[in-house]
Amino acid sequence: MNSIATWSGDLLWPRELPAGDIIDLSQVAALGVWCHAWFRDRPGTAVIGGNDFRARFERAEVPVRWCASVEEALSAPSGVSRGEREMLWG
Repeated sequence: MNSIATWSGDLLWPRELPAGDIIDLSQVAALGVWCHAWFRDRPGTAVIGGNDFRARFERAEVPVRWCASVEEALSAPSGVSRGEREMLWG
């Protein structure tokens, strides 16, 4: 079963956050870099919302799967991942 955890507010300082197969960041106003380690401990977690944080996560190479909707997050990933592309062409 896939679980969805919704985070909200200003998450600037480390604290316990609910885990899930899908993390909804659409209600998060600010996100501290400490969350990078949280996601690195859970590679491949699907993330919806939080588009303001996407570029920063990509620059930091945080291993999340960005999805446009819950439906997309629930579907199996398709295509070649960024890491696979870099391995092939890098």
